[in-house]
Amino acid sequence: MRKALIFGFLCFSLFGSAQQLLTGNCIELQAGGDTLRLPGVALFGTSKQPITVSDDAGKFLWPADSLLRGISYAGYRLIKTLKRSNQLWVVLETSVTNLNEVQIVYERADIELNTLSVQKTERMGTQYLIKAACCNLSESFETNPSIDVNFTDALTGAKQIQMLGLSGPYALITKENMPYLRGLSGTYGLTHIPGTWIHSIQMGKGAGSVLNGFDSFTGQINTELYAPETAPPFLWNTYVNENLRNEYNLVLKPQKTSLPMVLLAHVSVNPLQQDKNQDQFVDIPIGEQIQLMPKFSFQKGGFEMQWGAGMLQDQKQAGQLQNVFNSPQQPYLIDIKQNKQEVFAKAGYVFLNRPGHSIGSQFSYSNFNIDLKNGLHKYNGKQSTLYLNLIYQGIFKTTAHTYKAGFSHLQNSITEFYIADFSRWESVPGVFAEYQYSPSSVFSMIAGMRSDFHNWFGRQWSPRLHIRYQATPAWTFRASMGRAFKSPYIFSEQMGYFSSARQWAINTIPLTSWSSSSYSVPYGLNPEQAWNMGCNAQYLTRWFDREASGSLEIYNTKFEQQLIPDVFSNPGQINFYNAKGGRATTIQAEMRCEPKKRWHLMYAYRFVENLAPFNGQMRDWPFISKHRAFFNTRYETRLKHWLLDATLQWHGTKKIPDLAGTVSNSPDFVIILSQITYQWFVHQHETAVYLGVENLTNVRQHPAVWAFDQPFGNQMDANRVWGPIYGRMLYFGFRYKYRS
Repeated sequence: MRKALIFGFLCFSLFGSAQQLLTGNCIELQAGGDTLRLPGVALFGTSKQPITVSDDAGKFLWPADSLLRGISYAGYRLIKTLKRSNQLWVVLETSVTNLNEVQIVYERADIELNTLSVQKTERMGTQYLIKAACCNLSESFETNPSIDVNFTDALTGAKQIQMLGLSGPYALITKENMPYLRGLSGTYGLTHIPGTWIHSIQMGKGAGSVLNGFDSFTGQINTELYAPETAPPFLWNTYVNENLRNEYNLVLKPQKTSLPMVLLAHVSVNPLQQDKNQDQFVDIPIGEQIQLMPKFSFQKGGFEMQWGAGMLQDQKQAGQLQNVFNSPQQPYLIDIKQNKQEVFAKAGYVFLNRPGHSIGSQFSYSNFNIDLKNGLHKYNGKQSTLYLNLIYQGIFKTTAHTYKAGFSHLQNSITEFYIADFSRWESVPGVFAEYQYSPSSVFSMIAGMRSDFHNWFGRQWSPRLHIRYQATPAWTFRASMGRAFKSPYIFSEQMGYFSSARQWAINTIPLTSWSSSSYSVPYGLNPEQAWNMGCNAQYLTRWFDREASGSLEIYNTKFEQQLIPDVFSNPGQINFYNAKGGRATTIQAEMRCEPKKRWHLMYAYRFVENLAPFNGQMRDWPFISKHRAFFNTRYETRLKHWLLDATLQWHGTKKIPDLAGTVSNSPDFVIILSQITYQWFVHQHETAVYLGVENLTNVRQHPAVWAFDQPFGNQMDANRVWGPIYGRMLYFGFRYKYRS
C-alpha cells in the first residue's frame, strides 16, 4: 500500500496540477501589412516578475486563467492583445527609447534539460557539484534520481553505479567523450576522477550515439574536466570528514604562458581505522591517493587542439587492521595498489570556406595496473589501452541534413591472473556513420550504424535510432532504440565477490582446474549483446509564476546474450556462464518546480524490474531495489551567501542471496543527505565554507560481515551489501576560487 501511495502521489503531482495553457505570438505590424515575430519579449501578469518570455519564433505559453497586463521589450510598447482560435496575439510597435547600456544576466540551473536535443540529455554543472560533497565522480550521483550508487562489498570501500536497473559497466562512461571506465578499472575507476576537477557532467539515457562507441547499453555519462578555456585562474578545495578522510584539490591556470594550460592536482588521505559495528573489520579502508594532470590547448584560425597527460597512484588497506583487531588468529588483510599513466589529445579543423564541414580526431593511450590481496584471494591485472577516433562532419545543402562518418580503433593488451592466467590481446577496428534530419524545431531524427570487427568475436553491428517530436510548446516526446555489445570482464566487474568465501567457477569448472588451454575466447565466454528501447515525455509548464517541468520515461533492455554471475544455483559458489532472455525494465516519473523564488524542489519515483535466467529460471537480479523514491530541496538567499540543500532517498527491499542457498529480502530504508554552504564575494574572489552530513538517519546494515569471527571459514561473506556500512558521516570543507 505504501508503494502505491508514493507512486500515486508522485504521478498526481506530476500531471494533476498542470494549468491549461494558451499558445501566444508576439508580433510587430510593419508597413504593407507584413508582420515581424519578436523573440525575447517578457510578458507580465499581476506579479512584478514576468510569467514567460517569447522564444526565437516569437511564440510563448500563457496560463488561460491569467490576464496579460504588460510587456518589457527594449524599444517597443504594447498596442493591443487579441484572442483568436485559442491563440493569444500580442501586437507591439516601436517606441523612441534611448538606451545607454543593456545588461543580460542568465543563471544556469544546477541540472539543465535540453529540450531541443534529439536524445534526452541532462547537464550537471558546477552549481550541481557544489551542493553536496562530490569528492569524486561516484559521489557526484548521490543527489541524482536516475542513478544509484552502491558499495560492491563491506570491506574495500569500492562503489558502483546502477543505471536503468543495470550495473555501471553497461553504461558508456567517457571522459571528454573518450572511453574511460572500460576493462580492468571497472570497479574502482569512478573514484579516480576528483569532483573539483569536473566542469560538467552530461548524462543521456538509452542507446547512445554511434560516434562514441559500441558498448552503450543503458546510456552515456560523459565527464568534462576543466580545460584552459573553462578553468578559473585558481581554485582550491579542502575536505575533511569525521573519519579523518582529508582531501586537497587544486585547479591552477597560469596567466603568462606561451600556450594556454591548466594544472589539476589531487591528494587524499584516509588515516583513521574505525570499527563502529564491532566486527573487528575496519568500516572504511585507510590509504592515500595522488593524482596530477596538466592540460594544454592551441587554437589558430579553424584549427583547435587540446592535449594532456595524467598520473594516478592509489593505495588502500582494509580488513582486520591492528587498531581494531584483537585476536591470536591470523588477521584477514586487504591490500589494493593501483596506478595509471595516460596521454590524450583532441584536434579539430573547421573548413572556413565550407560552412558546416569539419573534421576531428581523438587519441588516448593509458597503462593501468592493479594488485589486489583480499584475504586468501590474490589478483593481478595490467591493461594497456590505445584508442583512436576520426570523425568527419558535413551537411547536404542545408543544416536540416547533417551527417557524421568516421573510423575508430580500440586496442587492449591485458595481463590478468587469478588462480589461472587469463591474459589476452583485444583489437576492435570499426567504422560508423550517422545522419540527422532536422526540418524544423518540431521534429528531428538521428539514425546511425556502427560496424566493428572484434578479433575474438568477429563482426558486430550496432544500429541506433533517436526521434524527437515537439507536439506543442509544452510537450516534447522522444523515442530511441539501439543495439550494443561488450567483452566480458568477470573479475574487474565482480570484485565485490573477492570479499566472500565463494569459490569462483566458469561454466561449473572451478578456477583451480582452469588453464589457458581451456578456452578459445576470453574466459571461454561469448560477448554480451542487447537491444535497448525507450521513450519519454517531457512537459513544461508554469507553477507559482515560475518555470516547472515534469517527465515520464520507460526503458527496456533485452539481452540477446548475457553474462550471468550465478550465486543462486550452487551455494558457496559464483558461477559464470552465458544465457539468453534477460531483460531490465525501468519506469521513472519526475517533477521539478520552484514554488518560491530561489527555492527549488525535485522529486521522483522509479520502478525497476531486472530479470535474468539463472540456471534457466527467471529470477530477480540480486541487490537491486524494485522501488525507489527521491526528494531534493534547495534554497539560496538573495545575495547567494547561504546555500542550503537536502536530499531524501527511499530504497525499497532487495533480494539478498546467502552462502547457504537461501534468498531473503533486505529491509527498506531512508537516507538523508544535507549540506549548508556560506560563501562571500570580494571582487573576483569567491570564498566558501560548507558543513554537511551524509546518512543523517544513521542507517547501518547489520551485520556487515557474516561469520566475521571466522574470516577464513566457508561462511564468511562481506558481499551481502544492501545499505550503508558506516552510518552517519559529518564533513566540513573550504573552497576558494579566483575568477578573472
